[in-house]
Amino acid sequence: MLCKLRHTSVFLSSLYACMLSSCFVMNLYLLIPKQVTSLPRSDERQIQWRIFSVVVTSMVAIATFPYIFCENLVAFEGIGVDTIKNILGWRSIDKTTFVPLLHAAILYFGSFVTSIIRYRLNFIGKRYSKAHLPDKNFFAFMTRHIVQNNMQRFSNRWQASRDYFFAPLVEEIIFRTCIIPPFLFSGNMSMMAVCWITPLFFGLAHVHHAITKLKNGAPIKTVLFSTIFQLVYTTLFGAYASYCYIKIGSLPAIVILHSFCNFMGLPDVSLLFGFVQGSGDAESLQRSRILSGIAYIAGIASFWVCFGLFPYEELLLVTT
Repeated sequence: MLCKLRHTSVFLSSLYACMLSSCFVMNLYLLIPKQVTSLPRSDERQIQWRIFSVVVTSMVAIATFPYIFCENLVAFEGIGVDTIKNILGWRSIDKTTFVPLLHAAILYFGSFVTSIIRYRLNFIGKRYSKAHLPDKNFFAFMTRHIVQNNMQRFSNRWQASRDYFFAPLVEEIIFRTCIIPPFLFSGNMSMMAVCWITPLFFGLAHVHHAITKLKNGAPIKTVLFSTIFQLVYTTLFGAYASYCYIKIGSLPAIVILHSFCNFMGLPDVSLLFGFVQGSGDAESLQRSRILSGIAYIAGIASFWVCFGLFPYEELLLVTT
């Protein structure tokens, strides 16, 4: 049986979103043993317990959603696999699934170009210094370094699984598929308002990191700046992911998008403003900075233009 969403109030939707956000944070402290919470974030035991915690939260979200927001599901007998898939927006994977990924890749055009420029400057610097290079050409040099960097990134299998699978999946279930539909069906908020308001719950759920930083002795100003920056970043990403989910109604699409953005991280603009070791002569560095700047501008501009070109469907999360 499919979930037929009932029209509800913004107050109830906000209350439910606050409940899930609070549960998301509290479970990280209530379900994880104290001796584990003091371990580094990269420690396998810390990662495993955190995965357990957020999975429990996502199960709470999935279990409570139908009885609050589905008007045709009043008994446990009415909930099955098809119902859960419908609530989560688990659509079959097709070409539309990869639209947000391709769109986001355009935004990262500047990052792609800048990475190539960095490898090129490093290659030229080593060649000028007559350092031993096991690579025949620049392409071989770049390929070797990319492989080495990614092997190092995936060397901690639990950390990689958290960053690129569990975190994207669980966070999108909680903060997109369970929080967005009630706001949409409240009838009192526009699609754009939902896109900008719902990510605030996602951003606020990450503010608890500030407490850990303060306990570890970080300066208040530093913690305040990093917290505000993280709140802004998560809100911007959340707004875009919300837009994609409302338009496509596909959980796999936004999980893939989230995983890709976690992999890419924040743009590295140090080439534009800082000194680059092994960059060759000053003229080459200056040309590289100009090219990098143009690439970033081109990526951002193309990303904006493509909002109107990509084949998003006007799907308000089918619920009938």
